[in-house]
Amino acid sequence: MKFMAIADSDIGIVKDTNQDSLLIKHADTPRGEVLLAIVCDGMGGLTGGERASALAAHGVTRYLLEHAQAEDIPTEMGRAALRLNEEVKNLRDPANQKIEAGTTLTTVFLRNGKLFWCSIGDSHIYLYRDGTLEQLNIDHNFGAQLDQMALEGSITQDEALHHPQRAALTSYLGISELTLISGNRMPFQLRKGDVLIQCTDGLYRYLPDSTMCRILAVTGNLKQAAEQMVKTALAVPGGHDNTSVLLARYKG
Repeated sequence: MKFMAIADSDIGIVKDTNQDSLLIKHADTPRGEVLLAIVCDGMGGLTGGERASALAAHGVTRYLLEHAQAEDIPTEMGRAALRLNEEVKNLRDPANQKIEAGTTLTTVFLRNGKLFWCSIGDSHIYLYRDGTLEQLNIDHNFGAQLDQMALEGSITQDEALHHPQRAALTSYLGISELTLISGNRMPFQLRKGDVLIQCTDGLYRYLPDSTMCRILAVTGNLKQAAEQMVKTALAVPGGHDNTSVLLARYKG
């Protein structure tokens, strides 16, 4: 295998259940070796978020494995997201009542060393290369709009940073109409030793980029690195949500 992937997750202290879903799948196809890595952060009362994230993770994995030989992977990722948005919207409880639930989604599709990614919501995808960390996706939340308003001068930077709705999502699976999906159209060529990081906000809100870099720099073992990231994030004082990370290294 040209890829190695590992995940780690902790329930935290805010929720009674872990509503994050992480999934890793490997497949050999006529077009080459494929690795799929999925991270979803569910939202919703009781079991709603847990069901939404699990549905999304398994659904996108199943769809993309069925279309793993497609030429246009970004289009297939978009189709999978739109299909799953409808399925999450139609989740029902035992009384056949619709459940108010949703989930973020980050999808990494690696084929022959080439990366395609897709994201919806505010879970993150990073590339760690040569000791530096770069976030590949953007957050789909009100904070991005507030930052733009601050740049235009309609509000102050302090108002933007401390707005009570800053973290409100503007896109997620389960939304009434899914129009905002981020991803790359052209394949991104990975280099030997590159590490991709997918994580929920329970991790990155408590773990600075510099700390992620330090952990990866001093820990050659991916399993130990993932465990250390979660452990370090949870050690920071605060009301911790579900905390999850998935690491994938390209071995070249």
